[in-house]
Amino acid sequence: MAEKIDRAGRLIDATREVIEEEGIRGVTYRKVAKRAGESLGLTSYYFPTIQSLLEATMRKTMDQQVEAAEQWFTAHLDGDPAEVVTEWFSARTSDLESVRRGYELYLAAVSMPELRPIATEWFRALTGAIDIVVQNPRASFVIDAMLDASFLRVLLAGAEGTVDLAEIRESIRQIIAMQNGRTGEAVPA
Repeated sequence: MAEKIDRAGRLIDATREVIEEEGIRGVTYRKVAKRAGESLGLTSYYFPTIQSLLEATMRKTMDQQVEAAEQWFTAHLDGDPAEVVTEWFSARTSDLESVRRGYELYLAAVSMPELRPIATEWFRALTGAIDIVVQNPRASFVIDAMLDASFLRVLLAGAEGTVDLAEIRESIRQIIAMQNGRTGEAVPA
């Protein structure tokens, strides 16, 4: 059984590497098998369809990213929620390849309906991780949606792009204040 998990894991890791280099449309059994050092037959044995391979890759990526987020937020429970979430965002954007790989899988659900349940679970799980420090599910939902847009902007801008962390921090503060029933300062136009 451990051998099966190890081989399946190698195939999933190889799939992520192919996605990093060629995008999700570049994933084929042949490329994944070669990258993992496994036979083509073994690849299709563990994952009977490319769709099942993509689902497993998406789920493993989601699980790893959600676990890392939960650990981050749990370790920073005593901090100011807006500051902690902003620091997490900044830390995540320091590894653009990881962010890109995750979003490549996450956004694949737009054109691959079979992946939508995992994408929905991913969004909900990250919202839950953010809520560890925010402690307001509605605010955490809005913050997660805002951060999704911010991650996409960073990805589209590439390494040359910049993100205004102070603006993100203040936006998070305002979201928390509004969702907690305190209006705070007016939201800038």
